[in-house]
Amino acid sequence: MKTNTKFYILLTVIFSVCLCGLYLYFGRIDFGLVFLAIFETIMTFLIIAAVIGIIWRVKNGVDLLATLETDPEKVKERMLFIMQYGHSEGIKGALNEFNDIFRNYPQWEFQSWEVFRAWYKHLIDHALENPHIYNLKMKDGSQYSKENDPLYDPGAPEWEQFDRKRYYDDDDDEDNDNGDNDTPNLKKAAADGFMMGVGFGIANSIINGK
Repeated sequence: MKTNTKFYILLTVIFSVCLCGLYLYFGRIDFGLVFLAIFETIMTFLIIAAVIGIIWRVKNGVDLLATLETDPEKVKERMLFIMQYGHSEGIKGALNEFNDIFRNYPQWEFQSWEVFRAWYKHLIDHALENPHIYNLKMKDGSQYSKENDPLYDPGAPEWEQFDRKRYYDDDDDEDNDNGDNDTPNLKKAAADGFMMGVGFGIANSIINGK
C-alpha cells in the first residue's frame, strides 16, 4: 500500500472517530462540530506523528532534540566542506561531527559515501605512515588494524580527486596551499595532542551499533 493511501486512510479513520465521539457527546452534528472534528483530527495526527518520530529516533540512536535535514545532498555538502577545508576543532571535531551525522541519518548511510571513504582512507594511511607522530588504537585499546576497522575501505578512490586543490585555477593559490594547510590537517591534530585512536574508537562504536 502506497504511503499516500495510508496517510488518507489514517486521516479518514481519525476524523470518523472524532466526529462519532462528538455526535455521541452532543447528540447532534452541525458545522461547528465538523470544524471541531477536523481540528481534533489534525491535532491527533500531529501527536501520532510526533510519537512515531520519537520512537524512530530512540530506535536508531538519533539525538531527540536534533533538527534533522531532509535533503541528503545538503548534509553531503557540509561533510565535503569539512573534509576539504577542515574543522574548527581539528580532526577530533571533524570525527565527532561525522559520528553525529552517521547516528542522526542512519537511513542515508553516509559512512558508505565514496567521498568520505576516500577521505578516511587518506587519513588512516597518512597516520600509519607516520607512527612516530600518530598513535592509532582500536576502541578497545588494542593496536589499530585496517582489517578490523569497518570504516576503512582499501578500494576507496584516491582523496586527491576530491581535495579542494582541484578547484584552484590560480597558481598562486596553489602555491599558498602548503603542507600545514593540507586537508585533513593531521599535523595540527598531532600538535594539539589528539590521540587518533580516540576519534576512531568513537566512530567504530557508532558503526557497530554498540
